[in-house]
Amino acid sequence: MKLICLTLLIISGITDSRSEQYEVVEAAGPVLAVAGEDVILPCSVKPSISVVDMRVEWFRLDLRDSQLVHLYEDHRRTELIHQELQRGDASLKLSSVRVSDEGLYKCFIQSRSWSDDATVNVSVEAVGRPPVITVDGFDHSGGLHLQCESGGWYPEPDLEWLNSEGVRLSSETTEKHRNTDGFSVKHTVTVYERDSKIHCRFRLKHHMLETLIITTNLQVESPEGVTEGDAVHLTCKSSCTLTDRATFIWYRNSQPLPERRDRNNQLLLQSVRREDAGRYSYSFLWKFSVFINIIFILYTGPLDSPKETFVAVSPCFDIVEGDSVTMICSSDANPPLKINWFKGGTFVGSGRIYSISKIRSDHSGEYKCKSINEHGEKYSDAVTLNIMYPPKNISLFINSSGEIVEGDSVSLICSSDSDPPGEISCFKGGTFVGSGRIYNISKIRSDHSGEYKCKSRNQHGEKYSDAVTLNVMYPPRNISVSISPSDEIVEGDSVTLICSSDSNPPALNFSWFKENQKSAVGSGQGFSALQSGRFYCEVHNQHGSQRSDAVTVTGQFMQHQPSQTYKFYKNITITQP
Repeated sequence: MKLICLTLLIISGITDSRSEQYEVVEAAGPVLAVAGEDVILPCSVKPSISVVDMRVEWFRLDLRDSQLVHLYEDHRRTELIHQELQRGDASLKLSSVRVSDEGLYKCFIQSRSWSDDATVNVSVEAVGRPPVITVDGFDHSGGLHLQCESGGWYPEPDLEWLNSEGVRLSSETTEKHRNTDGFSVKHTVTVYERDSKIHCRFRLKHHMLETLIITTNLQVESPEGVTEGDAVHLTCKSSCTLTDRATFIWYRNSQPLPERRDRNNQLLLQSVRREDAGRYSYSFLWKFSVFINIIFILYTGPLDSPKETFVAVSPCFDIVEGDSVTMICSSDANPPLKINWFKGGTFVGSGRIYSISKIRSDHSGEYKCKSINEHGEKYSDAVTLNIMYPPKNISLFINSSGEIVEGDSVSLICSSDSDPPGEISCFKGGTFVGSGRIYNISKIRSDHSGEYKCKSRNQHGEKYSDAVTLNVMYPPRNISVSISPSDEIVEGDSVTLICSSDSNPPALNFSWFKENQKSAVGSGQGFSALQSGRFYCEVHNQHGSQRSDAVTVTGQFMQHQPSQTYKFYKNITITQP
C-alpha cells in the first residue's frame, strides 16, 4: 500500500535535545463539522512540551490509499495553528468543510527520540436549502395536497409535517435522491384543517430548517342568486394585508381553471352556462404561505332545495378575545334562500353573513347555518370557533385537610382559565420555586412557611394569583436556659432562670426540674432557684415536647427577716459577717 502523508518540519533556532517520552492526545469523541464552515481537528501532546522542532504529519486513514491532508507550504484548505505549536498543540484547521471531508484522520508527531500518533473521527453535517412548500391541488373531499421539497442535506435528514398544535402528520409519499450535493427529499401530505398552521420540518442531529404554511377560510363577495346567462363576479377578500406579490389560483370542482393563475383577486364568468355549475374555490400564495377557501357554489339548473351548504370563517389567523369575526354561509339553493345561524342548538342570527364584534371567550363553540327555500332546507357542517384569551380567574390553594405539621407532604394547586392553556410558575415571596400546575413539597420543613402565589402565562398575556400563606406547625426545639441578670451579681440581687424555645404555635407550658428528681420544682418561662443544683426546663405544645440541657447553679443563701424572701447569688459565695 502506498502511503502518502503530510510532513511538517519546522526549523527552529533553538536546539532541543529532550529525549523524554510524550503522548499524543486523542479527541474525546468524533468531531462534528458543518459543510461550508471551518473546523479544528484537535491534536496535542502530553505533557505540553513544544513541538516546534518535531515532525507533524496529518493524513486520512479511511481511504484505500492514505491521502495527503496537509503540506506546510500549501495553504489552500488546511493549516496548522503555528502559534500553538510551542505549547504542544498540533491541531489542524480545515477550512470550508465539504461532505467529502468526513472520515478518519491521523495525527503523527515525531521528535528525535520518540514518536506517537492519535486519530480523529470527523463527521460532517450539511444543512440544506430552506424547504419550499407548494400546493399540489385538492381532492373531492376538500383535502388540500401539499408538497415540501429541499436539497443539499447530509446525512439524510428526518422529515416531518406538524400541525399548529405540534402534532405530527403522516406523510403520504416520500422521494429521496442523493448526488454530490447531498440528499434531496420531497414529501407530500393531505390536510383537511382550516384556520391552521402547517409546518414542514427537515432535521439533522444538530440542525433544523422549517417552513410554515397557513391554511384559512377567507371572505368572498359573490351574488346571492345566479341564473343562466348572467355575468358573475367572484371577488377574493381577506383580513390579511394582500400585496401585488400574491398569486391567486381559482378552481372548479377541485380542478384549476385554465389561465386562472394570476395576481387578480377577481374571477369573471361571462354569460354563465349549465356547464359552469359546480363547487368553486380559490387559493392565493403569498411568500411561503398558502391561503385556502371554498367560496361559492354556482348552480344554473332547475329550481331545487339546498343540496350543499357550508360555512367559511374570517379572520385567517388565531381568533383572540376582542377580535371581530365574520362567518359566511354559502349554499346551492335555487331560488335564493333564507339563512339562519345556530350556536349548538340555539338560534343566534339570520342572513348570509353572521358577524361578531369584540368577540369573547364565551363565544367559543360549534356554529352552523341552515339554508331554506320553498323546496326544502339544509344544515351546513358545524365549524368550531376557538377563542384565544389571556389568563384570568387564576387562584392558588393549599391541598390540606387541616393543620400542616413539619414532616407532612403538601401540594399547592394553581388553577387558571386561558386559551391556549398557560404555563404555570410558582413563587415564594418573589422567588421562583417551581413550574407546573401542582407544586409538591414532601417532608415539609418550618422554613417552607411563607406567602406563595402562582403565575399563568400564554402568548396573549399573564396574571398572578392572590398570595396564600403556608403556616407550618412544629414542636419545640432549640431549647436553651439563660440566667438573669447575666452580668456581675452583688449581695442582695435576685437570680432567675429563663427558658427559651422555638415552636409553632408558641409554647405556653414550661416546667422546671432539678436533676435526679421526678417532680417539677417550678413552672412558667422564668424560674427563681432558691438552692444550688443542676436545673433544666421542659417545653410543651400540641405537637410535642423537648427539654433543655441542664445548667449548674452554685452559691449561698442569706436569711433575712421572716417577712422577707430569700436572695440567691449565682456563682459567688456571700460570707456572713
